[in-house]
Amino acid sequence: LQLEAIRTYADRQGFVLEPEVTYADEGRSAFTNRIDKRPAFQRLLRDAKAAGRRWSVVLVYKTDRFARDALLQLQCRRDLRQLGVETASATQFNPDDSALGKFSQVLDAGLNEYYSALLSERMRDVRRYEASQQGRHVGPIPIGYDRVLGKLIPNERAAAVLRAGQLYATSQESPARIAEALNAEGYTNAEGEPFKIYAVEEMLKNPVYAGFCVVCRALAALR
Repeated sequence: LQLEAIRTYADRQGFVLEPEVTYADEGRSAFTNRIDKRPAFQRLLRDAKAAGRRWSVVLVYKTDRFARDALLQLQCRRDLRQLGVETASATQFNPDDSALGKFSQVLDAGLNEYYSALLSERMRDVRRYEASQQGRHVGPIPIGYDRVLGKLIPNERAAAVLRAGQLYATSQESPARIAEALNAEGYTNAEGEPFKIYAVEEMLKNPVYAGFCVVCRALAALR
């Protein structure tokens, strides 16, 4: 849907799309402020700085695809502009570089963050209710589990979690060393890809593996 909207907009505006230049972080949310967890977005920023770049405009489905945090979104767009790269939305009004246009960009970024925060608040209410019902698990499914009827069921990748715990328990291995060891031993993450350092860090801190789920910063026991 998003790529189709971008192609339609490009045709209407007379843009020529580079056929092999698409940056899509499949399965990753722009909600996170950790852009290091978005490899395609990092690649876009690197390519924007590269000599011989063949494109001058970045088309997005909506401006919140950069980030839902207002300051981060504006920073990303400003960094690209300073590199000579313009940005445009395929589904929203694209203001010019006038004073009013800059104000519109700031307002748009603020609204993106507002709607994101509002959605998060509503989802927290839902998760609080679900977690209170028989200790059902809500939220992202941790590595090594499948979720069936609200219950976490170990799957074939649970061995990677156990191995990471064993290495961490020695107090001699850092998350970086643990990621290297897991990859060397053939373990993969939920997407079947090698482990990254940040993924190991989050896995080791996840209270789910101790039998708890976090709901609005409160711990609820999983049954």
